[in-house]
Amino acid sequence: MNNSWHRAFGVYGLYVSNDKLLVIRKSRGPYRNRYDLPGGSPEEGEGLTEALQREFAEETGLKVIRKNQIGTADFKLPWSWKQHTHVHHIAVFYEVSRLRVSLLCPFSLMGRTRWAQHGYQKKRLYRTRHHL
Repeated sequence: MNNSWHRAFGVYGLYVSNDKLLVIRKSRGPYRNRYDLPGGSPEEGEGLTEALQREFAEETGLKVIRKNQIGTADFKLPWSWKQHTHVHHIAVFYEVSRLRVSLLCPFSLMGRTRWAQHGYQKKRLYRTRHHL
């Protein structure tokens, strides 16, 4: 059987507060029922910063500003979607900080966001950054 690849591109934010990392639980796609960083794909004509801010607000209810680019990574995994058998996901990661004024968290987001201990993961991510 021949593999048919779907290429996905996204921008994702790392927001840390009180030594915890904000994550969301994915409800669809290849990462369904897994925790992930807030973010997603740019819309038509949208730059990376705009996409990051929009996706963060949609998924967490928070307004953020981009700080530092941490790195870029790609992932390949099996995923049956439309005529595709696999996905090749390219991701750009940024550190973000929250603006003092935040959006109200809509009810649709309740239970989807979570604070995770990040000490080990952050060290690992920074170590990975130097090898990218």
